[in-house]
Amino acid sequence: MPIIAKGLEVVLSGKTGPRPLFRDLSLTLEDRQITLLVGVTGSGKSTLLDALSGLRPLDKGTVEIDGLPLWTKGKRVNRDANRKLGAVFQQPEQGLFAPTVRKELQYTLRPLSLPSDAAEQRIAEALRTVELPPGILERSPFLLSTGQQRRVVLASADAAKPSWLFLDEPTAALDPAGAAAVTRWLTRLRAEIGCGMVVATHDLDTFLPLADRVLVLEGGALAADASPAELAARPELLLQAGVGLPAYIETAVLLRHAGIAAAATPSAAELAEAIGCAIQSASRSPAAGAVALLDSAAEGQAGAEAQPQGIGQERIVWREAARNREAGRVAVREKRAECDVELKREADAVQAGTKHDAEQAKIELDTAPAGKKYDAEQARTEYDAAQAGTELDAAQAGTEYDAAKAGTEYDAAQAGTEYDAAHVGTELDAEQARTEYDAAKTGTEYDAAQKRVSECAAALEQPDMAGPTLGRPFWKAPQDALERLDPRAKWLFLVLVTSGIMLQRTWAGLAWSAAGAIVLSLAVRFPLHRYSKLWAGYLLVTGISMALAGAQWGELFRGEPGWFSSEHALATALSVLRFPPAIVLGLLFARTTSPMQVKRGLEQSLGRIAPLRVPVELLTFCTAMLFRFVPLLTGLWERFSRIVRMRGKSRAKPGSVGVRDVPAVLTPLLVTSFQLAEQLADAVEARGYVLGQTRTSSVRLKLSPADWWTMLIGTGLLIGLILLG
Repeated sequence: MPIIAKGLEVVLSGKTGPRPLFRDLSLTLEDRQITLLVGVTGSGKSTLLDALSGLRPLDKGTVEIDGLPLWTKGKRVNRDANRKLGAVFQQPEQGLFAPTVRKELQYTLRPLSLPSDAAEQRIAEALRTVELPPGILERSPFLLSTGQQRRVVLASADAAKPSWLFLDEPTAALDPAGAAAVTRWLTRLRAEIGCGMVVATHDLDTFLPLADRVLVLEGGALAADASPAELAARPELLLQAGVGLPAYIETAVLLRHAGIAAAATPSAAELAEAIGCAIQSASRSPAAGAVALLDSAAEGQAGAEAQPQGIGQERIVWREAARNREAGRVAVREKRAECDVELKREADAVQAGTKHDAEQAKIELDTAPAGKKYDAEQARTEYDAAQAGTELDAAQAGTEYDAAKAGTEYDAAQAGTEYDAAHVGTELDAEQARTEYDAAKTGTEYDAAQKRVSECAAALEQPDMAGPTLGRPFWKAPQDALERLDPRAKWLFLVLVTSGIMLQRTWAGLAWSAAGAIVLSLAVRFPLHRYSKLWAGYLLVTGISMALAGAQWGELFRGEPGWFSSEHALATALSVLRFPPAIVLGLLFARTTSPMQVKRGLEQSLGRIAPLRVPVELLTFCTAMLFRFVPLLTGLWERFSRIVRMRGKSRAKPGSVGVRDVPAVLTPLLVTSFQLAEQLADAVEARGYVLGQTRTSSVRLKLSPADWWTMLIGTGLLIGLILLG
């Protein structure tokens, strides 16, 4: 049964605001087929893969798996549809967590509720499919090589026998032998269980020969939907989307452009045969080689017409070159046909005259009287003379034939030379057009760069907030303005405003603080909704704190009225609710300040106390690493939770993990964190970080007028909040 997607749309949140992908995308993926998703990095391959596999909720549209809706009305994945799906993610071996390979495979089979005998049979078949020995079951997956770990993941996906398998860069970080093993596994999986596959990849050399269909993505939209043969015939579909051509298709295109007949999607043997034929043809006489190459070019005309097309003028030049090549081929063939007819006519005439003279001499010899020896001898002499004349005429005719043939070859060679000249001229015109296009493009880029430099120079002369945002006012580009501010100014602003918020003792002051934090978040398009679970949990804690603070336990146990004090409860709520606005401002600071800016700001701010033996370098380095590792660990948690939700067939909402699946997330998270820490230690040692040694930096922070305005505004807000409180 196919996968049917209708009207898909996914909205991604980023620094520049929400970005919709796949607007109203509809497609049908047939089972038992391998469909490739190709495109440059950021084109939406992984996002579309997640949308089709149920790992990312849809903003619009529907997806059906074998006739079953993928999502229920409660925004949860349909259990029955989910059991038909399997997935292999990028570098999936990092998601291994179980103590043995057997338990790793059993975890994948757990949602299927199979009897133990059936589960063991599937495990054995899966190991045989990925070419792993049965003895590996009792080994730890962490002690295996990377290639063996990758095969364990493939065996885990194989054991579940999915109807559809989604793979994201399955050959990443694998050597050629490992990539070949993956392709053999995919071929066997499709043949044995009839599994449909969707593969997001950059490795077209490996997967394009296996594919039945290719979806080319560009900028979050479907740029092309074609078969591998159609892409080979029209390689510009890949080039226009920024995707490089596979090596064998690029070689075939270049051979056809050189006039050598090559198939659209040739194998290595077919390419070698085409090149060998061209070399043998070129080793003949110049004329024969030229004619043979022209014949080969005529057979490969369709390939020559399918040359990679550029933009505008370059595309016209390619077509004109193809027309000129065809005209040259036609002219040579016509000339050769005319010469062949003329030579044949002359040879026939010479042969007929020679035969007539010989027959006449023989008749005269036979009719001479037998007794007249002299006459016979005379006749014999005349016959010999006639024979000699005939041979002379034949030799003369042969000489003329050779001369005519040489002339024909010369004419053919001349025609080939003229064709080559026309071909070279055409290529010269194409190169000239390309040069002019590049020159125009360079000029355009230079003008744009010059305009940008002028804007920067004009912006630096402005004393207001326009300075750090390159000529744009703060209200038009607030996030850019915050990112360009000096981290010391932002830090002082954060301290001043947070201090004012924590001093609030009235609900009016707290309301103004919360409103200011929300407005600033909306202005810089900070995704507060991503922390909805945090706010919900915080409100729950606030409610519990209010209940505990308001309860008068003595009156409650004695059963007396007035056992709950609303005054105490509201006072507790006021104290607790002062933290969320401060947390929002801290998140804004972390989002708009890079780790390098934090490190340099702390170094320059605390540098004056370094003579007091304060480890400023260590303090700033640890702070910068904290800013860098917190988002990194958050991303790793999201990644491993996606793997667990697919393997464990969890019905939890996207972004959450069930209690029983927590170990499957924490184990690879901790292992990866330790590996990153080890790599960090090596990098620190390699870069020469030593405690007590002062390091220099090419980045020197300098307060701008916008930074002074920021600190002044923070001071004003502190005074205002103190007055409100």
